Amino acid sequence: DPKKVSRVGRYWLLTFLDERSRYPLVWSIVEQPNEQDEIDLLCHLVRELGIPGLINSDRGRFRDHTFGGRFMHRDRAGKYPERDGILDRIGIMRNTPSYEHNPRANRIERLHGELANWARTVPGWIGSCKNERDMTDGDARVILHKQWVRTREGEPPLLSRDQLLDRLNRFMTKLRQLPSNGNDMDGFASEAVFRQNTPAGGFRRMSDEELAWKTAEHFDVKIAKGGIIQLRDGKRYSDPQLLLIQGENREVARLRHDQEQVSVLP
Repeated sequence: DPKKVSRVGRYWLLTFLDERSRYPLVWSIVEQPNEQDEIDLLCHLVRELGIPGLINSDRGRFRDHTFGGRFMHRDRAGKYPERDGILDRIGIMRNTPSYEHNPRANRIERLHGELANWARTVPGWIGSCKNERDMTDGDARVILHKQWVRTREGEPPLLSRDQLLDRLNRFMTKLRQLPSNGNDMDGFASEAVFRQNTPAGGFRRMSDEELAWKTAEHFDVKIAKGGIIQLRDGKRYSDPQLLLIQGENREVARLRHDQEQVSVLP
């Protein structure tokens, strides 16, 4: 799920779990991920693996119209509203498990259960609640780490972000090679299932330019007098060709990483 995060100390792990490949990947560790972090994660994984047919998600935030996604099962469509968004433009469906809190039937719950157990082995773990926090040495390690930053004497009590990511990726590599107890895995490791389900020619690909426009921001605006477009954030754009459609309501797309680039859709 491109939006799914797990907490380890004060950091959050942005992870992706593809329904078709059943292959968990860790991409980055960030603090307080926002919508753009989640979109960047999806783009990174499309570039690395190709385009999945479907993603598996819990009922987490789909950020209104940002991600969207058509449901694989009709009963889900009746339960949750469908909205056009990035997934629709790329051509990715989504699915919500019937048993959202059952680890055996929900691979997202299984993955995050494994991550929660692994987190207990990380220096600086502070527990999953206040009672657990009081029983850990996480806060004490933070104090010692601040002292280490000043003196640089001995070994640091906490891991750096790069060290944490390296340890996490080694854990994930090992996890992918373990037999799975999931209902649809037949006891095979997720790495083996991924290889078995990879198309002969690989997953469908998309150019970086096309991916940038598929994930662009979309606005409904009225072309103002003089051929001027003003978006919600106050930024204004103009072009002589817009004089031909001034006064008309149009959908406008703007690249997220290059806000000088806008496109007025037919």
